[in-house]
Amino acid sequence: MRPRTVFQRRVTEANNRLKPLPEAQEKWVQRKIASHFSFRTKGHINVCSECGARLEIHDTRKRIYSEKQVFSTLETVDDLQVQRIYMLHSGYRRGYKAEHEAVEIIRRWYDGDGNFAVEARYRERSFYVDVFRYSTTIELKKDCDVYRTLVDSYVAAGAKILPYFRKRGVKGRFPNVSPDKLFNGLVTDPRIETLLKSGKIKDLAYFLDHMTELGKLWDSYKIAMRNGYCISDISLWADLVQALAYCGRDIHNAHYICPDNLKEAHDYWTKRKAQAVEKERGRKELERAMKREADFIRLKSKFFDLTISDGTIDIVVLDSIRAFKEEGETMHHCVFSNSYYDRPNSLVMSARIKGKRIETIELSLTDMKILQSRAVCNGTSEYHDRIINLLNSNLHQIARRNTV
Repeated sequence: MRPRTVFQRRVTEANNRLKPLPEAQEKWVQRKIASHFSFRTKGHINVCSECGARLEIHDTRKRIYSEKQVFSTLETVDDLQVQRIYMLHSGYRRGYKAEHEAVEIIRRWYDGDGNFAVEARYRERSFYVDVFRYSTTIELKKDCDVYRTLVDSYVAAGAKILPYFRKRGVKGRFPNVSPDKLFNGLVTDPRIETLLKSGKIKDLAYFLDHMTELGKLWDSYKIAMRNGYCISDISLWADLVQALAYCGRDIHNAHYICPDNLKEAHDYWTKRKAQAVEKERGRKELERAMKREADFIRLKSKFFDLTISDGTIDIVVLDSIRAFKEEGETMHHCVFSNSYYDRPNSLVMSARIKGKRIETIELSLTDMKILQSRAVCNGTSEYHDRIINLLNSNLHQIARRNTV
């Protein structure tokens, strides 16, 4: 891709002043991220693949083994920050010294004004992210998920940081913090600088991965910090605060957001939130269903006053959308959620003893056959056969009304 902006032209020119990866830095990376092992053969003889390193023992008949690892370096060129991403190829052959080769695949450029550019080698179309054609040159590219995935890699020692970012707290590399997200965050959101300078690196890493939550939680987070609260697990704490907000609690009150037992409070309020979500979902579902009640009444009202009884068991017709919802919630089945009220050729009834629901019955109005009769959780009650016999012996009452 040809450079189109002033920043892209600066990047293209800066490429000429980049230096190859220093041999000492490459060897340091090899010791840190490459595998170090010896082959243990069938005869229990250990064959070392790399001397001077702590080794893992591999019981294998393989003579050749290879792997790929991704790492990056942080460098500066003039007034530009660049993260250079490398693919480290490691080859192991029994009886020979391990071989390693680092190939640069991506460059990501930044400045203090929020400008950004990505360069990379040509990449084959594939489900795999590491299929670069190494014979091609590194050129300007459009950013994509593959590049964003690979950029979140191990950062080698010896990082050089642009003065703009050093002033905002970046002194070098940080474990578990993506440089790409950190640089972009520092340019776009001053709260990232506050987190960085506070030394809360785990909290920083979480919010860099959840920038939309930072705005929602920032005031609560500041209150927790002012109260000297130690957040042992930032993700649990974030879930807790959002659950409190959903349940209508004051998330600016230290009583709620600084619990003595974070996990216990998290579990309690997330359960309360789940219950509230389910209640709200049920309310919206009922609102949608009520729009069908006029049609339901028009089709089934002729059965509403019908009761079939043997003196103990009463079989009554569900005569409203709310009746379907209550039946489904009480019996823990899908008579409401699956919209049985919307079936024109079915009549749904409830078998009860002294008002207690025993089974829910679906009857076909087309051929007057019982399609199903379900107890709690779609089970079968001890009265099942009696219910079936009672309804079958009174089908003529339903058939007579069905002809009206």
